[in-house]
Amino acid sequence: MFMEYGSTWDIANALTDLGSLACEQGDCAAARSLYEESMVIFGELSDIRGIARLLEGFIGLAIVQDQPERALRLAGIANTLPQETRCAPTAG
Repeated sequence: MFMEYGSTWDIANALTDLGSLACEQGDCAAARSLYEESMVIFGELSDIRGIARLLEGFIGLAIVQDQPERALRLAGIANTLPQETRCAPTAG
């Protein structure tokens, strides 16, 4: 539906959500593909928050795939982003 009527940002956000769902379900190939597609859009939009969120997804994917070194490298990249672009922890 977003593909037909949504904004470009909505499409990128939906792709990120679908990638996270695929990762949770163990479909790493689909997750990577969805994250990569979303990354292209967020990059075109210069949306640093979207890219930061995607990095979290890629970190989770690396963990699921038992790639701790990759996860640490991605976390290091995420740490270079401005503090205000990172997701704030939720109260729980």
